[in-house]
Amino acid sequence: MQKLLIYDDSCNICSNFANWVSKKDISKKFKLLKSSEILTNTIREHKANECIFDNPTILNHTAVVIEGNQKFTFGKSIVKVLMELPTPYSIFGKMLNNKFAFFFLDRFYLFFSKNRYLFSKIFSRKFSKSNCK
Repeated sequence: MQKLLIYDDSCNICSNFANWVSKKDISKKFKLLKSSEILTNTIREHKANECIFDNPTILNHTAVVIEGNQKFTFGKSIVKVLMELPTPYSIFGKMLNNKFAFFFLDRFYLFFSKNRYLFSKIFSRKFSKSNCK
């Protein structure tokens, strides 16, 4: 069964991450789902309602990976994705799969996700200026 990767499609960084995962996921282990589509039949087909709707506001600040009835959020969701992708990403994900790394990853992820629109503006300016040269 495919794992669900739910991401915020109104965030450019999140959408780019989802596109990157789609390209790297050659085994198609993930089904990508936009958070704006969360109430559609797609998620009901995967019986993930209970897993997500225990805290639906979580989708505003994190990517969510759902595997069966397990939910991974914040830094753990990114590590879970990396671990499922082909080498070298899986090796990097396995190195980050520990409590010590999660302590820092979750805090960095929360800071980044709460400021993602600011980061998105900064990165888009930087890249658009470099493209004009």
